[in-house]
Amino acid sequence: GSVIADGSGPDGKVARHATARFQSSNPQLLNAAIYNKDALIPVYFVAFHPHDNWQSNAANNIATYNFSGYQDVMFADERSGVYATDYSQSPQLLFKHLLTWFKIEIRAENEEVAIAWGDIKSITIKSKSSVSIDLSKVYSVNECVEFTNETSLNFYHTGTDDVYPGTTPLPIPYTGFTEVAYTMCAPVMATTDDLGDRTTEYVITIETTHRPNVTVNVDLK
Repeated sequence: GSVIADGSGPDGKVARHATARFQSSNPQLLNAAIYNKDALIPVYFVAFHPHDNWQSNAANNIATYNFSGYQDVMFADERSGVYATDYSQSPQLLFKHLLTWFKIEIRAENEEVAIAWGDIKSITIKSKSSVSIDLSKVYSVNECVEFTNETSLNFYHTGTDDVYPGTTPLPIPYTGFTEVAYTMCAPVMATTDDLGDRTTEYVITIETTHRPNVTVNVDLK
């Protein structure tokens, strides 16, 4: 992920961008940031994952990321540190997951049902597709994180970033539940209506070769 470091000192330049490449054999950790050695002036860090495609607005400290469903999105809120030769004293960033990992398992009651439905052509979910973080506020999901831009997110083959089911429709299994697809979508709260009845939190749309658009309401309660 990307680590953004900022600070001020006698020359006005006491920090630079540093990147922690978590999948690299030689990661560049937070000690790569430039601290002022002559004064214990703190440097402040926030961090984002994935490291690219974040849009920032310096005027109001807003960071925004548009996600497509196949990649996790994480954020580590502000930590500070001062110059030290002991790297164990480096700021420790605590990453928080921002999205919900939504997995689908499916089966037909029997072979005849699988044949009647046909092969799966697509699965999508109604979800917000953009997350914004207000860095001027103390971290809280309810206070500084906002999800916008409702759309239909794709599902992907489990363990890959390939859109499910791809160019070739896939049969519905009928010998047992099989995990077929996943997406990373905006989280929602499970709720009930005024009468205490359950409500729909997610709506999935499935298209098969014999069924054009079938909606499935997901009730988290």
